[in-house]
Amino acid sequence: MAEIEQEEKHPPLLEKRPSAEKQTAGRETAPSGPGLDPPEEGPRTPSQGEERSDTNLLDDRAQIQERIAQLEKTIEEKEKIEQDYVNHLQRLSAEFENYKRRSARESAYAVDKGKELMILE
Repeated sequence: MAEIEQEEKHPPLLEKRPSAEKQTAGRETAPSGPGLDPPEEGPRTPSQGEERSDTNLLDDRAQIQERIAQLEKTIEEKEKIEQDYVNHLQRLSAEFENYKRRSARESAYAVDKGKELMILE
């Protein structure tokens, strides 16, 4: 039971990252050592894959912003509906209170009239 409670308090950690050996597997590395210089890299230009990645990110961002706008509109509509229900319930409550007062008044009037008629008889 205590183990279950601990698991609820502390969610399992994300998967562990693969070790460095697995990450470098399949990659070719340039020989290094004395007298061997790494290949010089000039100014880096984005590759075609990176450009696609950037456009995908921009598309994703646009889709997210569009979705946020839709959700905000939906929230506004729901809040308006909620306010309409609140107003309707307030009117019903006021009508019921008025009905109770009117009924009590009419009932008291009927009792008074009944007493008056009995006295006159």
